[in-house]
Amino acid sequence: MNQTQANPNKSGSGSKVLAGCLIAVAVVVVLLAGAAWWFVGRPISQVAKSAQELTRIGALDEQVVNRSSFTPPAGGVLDEQQLQRYVGVLESIRGSMEARFRELEERYEQVGTERPGLMDIPRMAGAYADFIGLLGDARSAQVAAINEYGFSLEEYSWTRRSVLQAAGLNGADYDIGNFLTALGGEGDLDRAGAAVQVPEANRELVGQFREQLGELSVLAVLGL
Repeated sequence: MNQTQANPNKSGSGSKVLAGCLIAVAVVVVLLAGAAWWFVGRPISQVAKSAQELTRIGALDEQVVNRSSFTPPAGGVLDEQQLQRYVGVLESIRGSMEARFRELEERYEQVGTERPGLMDIPRMAGAYADFIGLLGDARSAQVAAINEYGFSLEEYSWTRRSVLQAAGLNGADYDIGNFLTALGGEGDLDRAGAAVQVPEANRELVGQFREQLGELSVLAVLGL
């Protein structure tokens, strides 16, 4: 198991690529929901393939090697090694996905500035399929990194939630499973989480990694 501290001097260019792509993709998803679904409907082959991809993504949990249960520490205090491993997972996902994010950003960079017509709807459906494929690739990269850093699903989920809460970042109240469920129309991410008392020790520890987490925080939007 490779447990290395993430390099705090990494460029923020990856974050900019991720953020730019997510903005463009968010517009694509909204346009698809408002146009393609109603005017073209469910028979579009890309949408059908996307449904199959969502099922495949949901089954990726089975590839996590560490199946042990995890009991949170007393007081909910993060261990520095856990935080280093979590940052390592995010760095690994970003490294695996940068080229893919850049590819989609370039492909759909004009979507936000064009008013789509009916003839553009197949392209919107294709964009939706691309977005689901992107999530599949990101989830595969996440599972590989979880295995690399020796997390179980339970420990990773707890560590991720604790880090995001301590950092005051969005995404602590849902993970990629909830994200995919909401994307499929069966859930809702717009909900208030229960008030959580964050240990001061966690705030202090996470504060030491604020720069790295700031660069990677866009991944939390996807529940990774």
